[in-house]
Amino acid sequence: MVRVSSFGQVRAWLATVTFLGLLAGTGLGVAYASSFSCPTNFFEGDYSKEGAAGIINDGSSAFEFKSWAWEKDNTKYICHCVRNLAANPARIEWKEINLSGWPRLQQTLFSMYSYEANGIEKRNTTIEYGPNNNPKHTTVPTVYPKISIKKQNNPDKHSDSIALAEYTETKGPSHLSIGRISVPNSGAVKGMTDDQIEKYLAENDNALSDFYMEFRSGTSQNDGKITGLTFDCVYEISGGEMSIIGFKIADPKVQMAIFNSDGPVFLRMWGSGGNRMSGELKIEATSIDHLETKTSSMLIVDEDNKILGSMPIVFFADQTKK
Repeated sequence: MVRVSSFGQVRAWLATVTFLGLLAGTGLGVAYASSFSCPTNFFEGDYSKEGAAGIINDGSSAFEFKSWAWEKDNTKYICHCVRNLAANPARIEWKEINLSGWPRLQQTLFSMYSYEANGIEKRNTTIEYGPNNNPKHTTVPTVYPKISIKKQNNPDKHSDSIALAEYTETKGPSHLSIGRISVPNSGAVKGMTDDQIEKYLAENDNALSDFYMEFRSGTSQNDGKITGLTFDCVYEISGGEMSIIGFKIADPKVQMAIFNSDGPVFLRMWGSGGNRMSGELKIEATSIDHLETKTSSMLIVDEDNKILGSMPIVFFADQTKK
């Protein structure tokens, strides 16, 4: 376990314009996506044209979900949003999407990514909610990029059909993943069960921290050959000044490339601001044809390595190394 008071390059984000400038300056690409938020109404407007939405209310839990696709500035996006409609913070996990957290009343968790495919399709996925020892489940329609027949034997891996997303601000192909979740302060809930966390948050919802992340996977090149896989993450945490969040990437190679550690890294927030972390995996000189796209998860954990929240990340891998 690694603990730091700051990680990478820290800058104050005074406004959206400042944030967009930071992305352009670091080569992270599309400015539009960085200002993204889920729609206020999941059932009206352009957001309802290509997607699925619904409300779940069983008397004790209530939330709404939205999954849809759209195009902006010649780039295609898919997004999944889930909003808590209950009075108290509750654990919600969109299983196949790898999106989870503890949203407050009217707070929205979301994950979005860029893709390139010949259309979209809808599949049934599962949203789990409530404590892990007694969870409830509901099946919901979910938008995915349309995959080829030969890849339909593995339908839960939406990464198989995400093609290369190229942006003018980046050199070469890249993948972009964006998400926002809310999680308990890992120090405050250490050793607690989900039931205990729910009771604690019902009385202390200020113990929740909001986590926003933009994750880009790209390549480094030399003489026209790809020599490395790059990972760049800009993120922001908002919460109490003593909030602690632990990061861990489920894929061990990406975890080691970014954190140089096989264990979680803990960050204590001393105020609002943005952070950046990055890393690179060296590979044998190859071409883009030898790369594959994979998905993993950015996990938010407590000091006992219990997962408090997660969001998917999409990245390149060297398919010649199995």
